[in-house]
Amino acid sequence: MKKENIKYNHIKLGTLEIENTIQNKNEYSRTTIYNRSGNVREIRNYKNDKLEGDFQTYWPNGETHLKGTYVNGCRSGLWRAYNDKGKLIQEENHNNKS
Repeated sequence: MKKENIKYNHIKLGTLEIENTIQNKNEYSRTTIYNRSGNVREIRNYKNDKLEGDFQTYWPNGETHLKGTYVNGCRSGLWRAYNDKGKLIQEENHNNKS
């Protein structure tokens, strides 16, 4: 990876934080949404405006609520849902073939 092929931009707007990286003509974004208390509520990753990579949401108390991966905008692999105490309550396996 050559350094001149990367453009990095970091924006923080109150309760929304967006990080953009452009690499080899692909745009990668990481969006972090915060709740009113300032705790992370959701983290999303994008590639060229499609969900791509790790996705995670959190309960207001900071415990993980939902965790999984997107491939080319579709849920892929194992997704897990937790209650607000952190106990696993559901697992779903997704394949990304549409």
